[in-house]
Amino acid sequence: AVTLVTNEDAESANVVAHYKPPFSEGIKQTEILDLSWPQGLISLSHVALPFALDDPLYGRFRPDDPDILFLGQPSIRGERGLLRISSDWLLRLRYNPFYQFLESRTLQWVDGVGHRR
Repeated sequence: AVTLVTNEDAESANVVAHYKPPFSEGIKQTEILDLSWPQGLISLSHVALPFALDDPLYGRFRPDDPDILFLGQPSIRGERGLLRISSDWLLRLRYNPFYQFLESRTLQWVDGVGHRR
């Protein structure tokens, strides 16, 4: 089976989940999710998939404790080429804004109730 989380339509930031059972032709079920793309994000990176918005290392917000390493959304400003790390790498999203859906589906699968009709 495959579930694809995607925009509701080309004009919407809301997302839906399309479900395709194994060995079937086409989408068999569409679930409207109570989720939408956060403003300013255009895609997920592979790095983002397993991390929640509130993850202390890769999340969206810096932890209150200044001694905690934070790589979530570095705000790097200055001259190009100064760092050894490419600025392209720094633009990657590191948290998944749809993590709740992914976590819920994963836990259902682990519990054995994730098999659909």
